[in-house]
Amino acid sequence: MVSTHKLLQIQQRFGDPQDKLASLAPNFQKVNSGQPGSPVKFQVETAGKEAFALIQGYDLDKSGLKVLLDGQVVGNLSQGSNSGWSTFILPLPDLSKGEHQLQFAPGDAPDNSLIATAIVQWNPSNGPIENPFPEDAETVVFRGWVNLDLQRQLGGSPDGDTIWLLDSEVVEDIRGIGANALADPKINKERQHALGTVKRLPIRFQGIDTPETHALGSRQNYGFLALAKLEEIGGKRFFGQRSELAVEVRCSVHKNSILDPNQRVLGYVTLDGLNVNAEMVRLGYAFPFLYDSVSLAMQQRLREYAEAASTAEAGAWREYTSIPADPLPAQKQSFADFGPVNFPTFWRRWAEYRKSGGLPGPSFVEWVKEKKDKPLLVAPQGAKLFSELIDPSSNRLLVKPWEIVFKD
Repeated sequence: MVSTHKLLQIQQRFGDPQDKLASLAPNFQKVNSGQPGSPVKFQVETAGKEAFALIQGYDLDKSGLKVLLDGQVVGNLSQGSNSGWSTFILPLPDLSKGEHQLQFAPGDAPDNSLIATAIVQWNPSNGPIENPFPEDAETVVFRGWVNLDLQRQLGGSPDGDTIWLLDSEVVEDIRGIGANALADPKINKERQHALGTVKRLPIRFQGIDTPETHALGSRQNYGFLALAKLEEIGGKRFFGQRSELAVEVRCSVHKNSILDPNQRVLGYVTLDGLNVNAEMVRLGYAFPFLYDSVSLAMQQRLREYAEAASTAEAGAWREYTSIPADPLPAQKQSFADFGPVNFPTFWRRWAEYRKSGGLPGPSFVEWVKEKKDKPLLVAPQGAKLFSELIDPSSNRLLVKPWEIVFKD
């Protein structure tokens, strides 16, 4: 049985203390001077037990906010000394069919707080669990737990396509490839934290690329929004406990390896059978990033999802551009994360080129040819190298991300 997540209600995840973006975010909550915020109303079509509120914002744990569901206190965001961006997962009581409302009230230490809330419900269905690989593929499957807050504390800086799988175990293996990865201290590294020691296995989501949050000392627009979408999909499973091995990663063995050049495990993250990689593309917050190690069936599914998201201008496709966008200053987190966004593998080359002092014009294509070209397996008009897909005069990328397949 496979489960799916359904977004019951969402508030826009952006805003700032000066309300410069108020016209874009009319429902964005502020809790000021001891006054509760406006209720967040949401509709439940089918009663369910797996609902939670994903609460994100600035300085939330300083304010000791109380969370009310239909007028009753159901949680209290713990007070602390941390400042800046926080994410809380609050399991909700069983929800009956009909309208409900969530509201925030100041606790013992009222403070100005900016809050964005997504209310999500997981529902089981009788559909089959989708296998991203052909039946004859050689596969390795890991199981572990994920806690993005802990990953941040340990310096992991998660983004929309990279997470840590903690205290992993091998569920399926072939030729000891999975066991060898777990036994290698350079891959499955130990990290110390307040509650003890964890081993962290870096996971790179296969077949997708999300806007960057911290590459080359810079970032892209929509990078933090993609991370917020990943947190929404994962919910409490991505803020789990050591005793909850709720996340699986399914890997396809390619050229006798499951690792990328950065020694990260390439795989498909699954939650109760939901393919999170594909879901990120379907919702428009990830681009297809296709290699020959991605099965033909999965390539086709990601293409279809991306084309549909592009047509609907969903997620990052709302402001996608083929014209290179200059790198933005790095920062820890941003609600105001909108603006022009490129296919990330194209943008990374542009960002590195610009940081090296390069100027717009034909020299960019020459720089890519010399330093960062990639061979292609599939591309329009028979192109063999990535540099052939960049217009020398405008520096524009001439194809859509789903139209190309790179060679491993």
